[in-house]
Amino acid sequence: MCMEEEEEEEEEEEEEEEEEEEEEEEEEEEEEEEEEEEEEEEEEEEEEEEEEEEEEEEEEEEEEASI
Repeated sequence: MCMEEEEEEEEEEEEEEEEEEEEEEEEEEEEEEEEEEEEEEEEEEEEEEEEEEEEEEEEEEEEEASI
């Protein structure tokens, strides 16, 4: 009887540990996804800034040419 109870407790502990590990893995995956999204947003912002700079340069060149 005692052995059975011990085995059951061990099994429960193992299951709990597995669940905790799974939760940790899920959290890590979510964090990675968030980081990737942030990086993508930063890249998009940089591209937009570059485009704006190029447009400004073109406008300046046009103004200089018209003078």
